[in-house]
Amino acid sequence: MSKKIFSALVVLLLISLCSLFSCNEDPEEFIPDIEPGDTIPNGAFISCEGSFGSGNASVSFYNYQTDSTYNTVFQNVNDRSVGDVLQSVTVHDTNVYLVVNNSGKVEIVNAADFAEKGVITGVSMPRYLVAKESTGYISCWGDNSVKTVDLNTNEITGSITAASGPDKMIIQNDKLYIANSGGWGVDSLITVVNLNTNQVIRNIEVKYAPVDLVADPQGDIWVLCFGKIIYGPEDPYPILEETASKLYKIDTETDLVVTEQTLFDTEHPMHLEIDDSGVLYFGGGYTFAGIYSLEVNPDPEMPVKIVDGYAYGLNIDPNTNELFVTYAPSYTSAGILTRYSTEGLELGSYECGISPNGCAFIHGE
Repeated sequence: MSKKIFSALVVLLLISLCSLFSCNEDPEEFIPDIEPGDTIPNGAFISCEGSFGSGNASVSFYNYQTDSTYNTVFQNVNDRSVGDVLQSVTVHDTNVYLVVNNSGKVEIVNAADFAEKGVITGVSMPRYLVAKESTGYISCWGDNSVKTVDLNTNEITGSITAASGPDKMIIQNDKLYIANSGGWGVDSLITVVNLNTNQVIRNIEVKYAPVDLVADPQGDIWVLCFGKIIYGPEDPYPILEETASKLYKIDTETDLVVTEQTLFDTEHPMHLEIDDSGVLYFGGGYTFAGIYSLEVNPDPEMPVKIVDGYAYGLNIDPNTNELFVTYAPSYTSAGILTRYSTEGLELGSYECGISPNGCAFIHGE
């Protein structure tokens, strides 16, 4: 991306965020009083990348009860930084898994009090973790693989060969679906793994750069494809080739593509979510403006913009159906979390750590 374009986007984002953001400016309000043994209430863990190479990644926490965010939770409890570039957070059983990309590790903490419990190593440029019972699956850009992990011992037990840039994953019908976004290049495959054998059984072609995927209430999978953009090698880095962003539906019984829909010819969203009624929501990314909703039952309709602005992350709380949208006005200063209804009504806005890219939700009984 050209520096001029990037600078302009940052200015636009700062302007839009000034109207979005409203919360207490006292930094002391965002230092949680959480000690080992305390119980973390219902809310969302926010993965904050930090600045690349600075080792200042962090975890923020949104508390439904107090309607506020608390920052640097991992460091406050464990008296150390989580590492360099926190790519994602996964809640599974009684643990929270913090996938730290540039540090090449997964930190494990207790979901009840965020106290450290262990570290998974032997992963190169890890991106995301999903789990089924006591087995974890970690997508790794460093060697285009998905590592299997025994979550009882936190040891790597195997490696599944994926395509280029294995990224987000989802488990459905005893199968693991891996979106291969291409890493530093471009790929077009969804790798399907039989979880009974941990063997690849199919590669499904979609075009181009599958970056996110969700399961609908019928058990089928929807895939968001960013599209392909090829830039020239010199400033101002002109676009030499560009393809549309697309949406695909995969029948998980046959693992065949049954729906293909073009979203935008020159717009490229990064994140896809689904609510409990089966409505899709997409948006976010470096250059994509807005969050859109899309009715797909029985067939995809035209997307409707419900939120303006350049978001960095997008998630839906499955318990409340609220949209959690994160913004990164710069990659060196505090980010912002904003909650919206599925109609796009703002419910609250809060300060969080540097470069917040997504949320993982926790709810008690």
